[in-house]
Amino acid sequence: MSSVYEPDVEMHTIEAVLYPNHLTTSGPGTYIARNTKEKTISVEAVCGAMKTRGGYDGSYEDAVKTVKHFYKEMMYQLCDGFSVNTGWYTINVGFSGVFHSIKETFTSPKHKVTFNFHMLKAMRDLTSQIGVVVNGHIEDPAFVSEFKDMEEPMATNYYDLNHVCEIVGQRIKIEGPDTEVGIWMVPVLDSTKAKKVTRIVRNEPSLVEFVPVDTTFQENRIEIRTRFSGSGNPLLTTRKFQSPFSILRV
Repeated sequence: MSSVYEPDVEMHTIEAVLYPNHLTTSGPGTYIARNTKEKTISVEAVCGAMKTRGGYDGSYEDAVKTVKHFYKEMMYQLCDGFSVNTGWYTINVGFSGVFHSIKETFTSPKHKVTFNFHMLKAMRDLTSQIGVVVNGHIEDPAFVSEFKDMEEPMATNYYDLNHVCEIVGQRIKIEGPDTEVGIWMVPVLDSTKAKKVTRIVRNEPSLVEFVPVDTTFQENRIEIRTRFSGSGNPLLTTRKFQSPFSILRV
């Protein structure tokens, strides 16, 4: 393996920006940091960097083929009930849902098979190589700062189409004419294919819960269109803004 991966060779730097913290347990006037570089890269991109930057001496085509083959086999073994230890993290199979009788059968969607991800020491140790530079704070009057799938709390920025999801931010309440306002799922690769969310479960100034719609793209951004001002008087025109991060369909 190339020495370029040795921990004493380089120090990684990640840029972050601060957002107001809406979690009441932390108290008012606090902030949370969010990574400004949240672009999702593919297996092909990683293998390309492994070849051009990491000193991999095999062919790019063989690297992509091998990595994809590995993941397919790993998922096959997981689906047979095995836990997989990669040396960096483990993935194991779990189950969700309650059984009300010892004779009750496993029935979807009441019961679900889940995959659980756990970091190992080698991966946790990588944090000591990362320097975080806080580059200011968000100054927009309205923004989305956090997202989570309410039924998959461990899966950051990943969602299932059938799950209730939550966004946190500032002045994100959906208010105004139905023909103009709402939540849109906007594909990163083609913004013209944006689709409006049809089911909003909870609608508050700093927290909105909704059920995602299928744009047919895996990676999307959340777009808010609203006339909510936060002052009691609605805006005369619709305000439109997107999440600075993308979310990915499971």
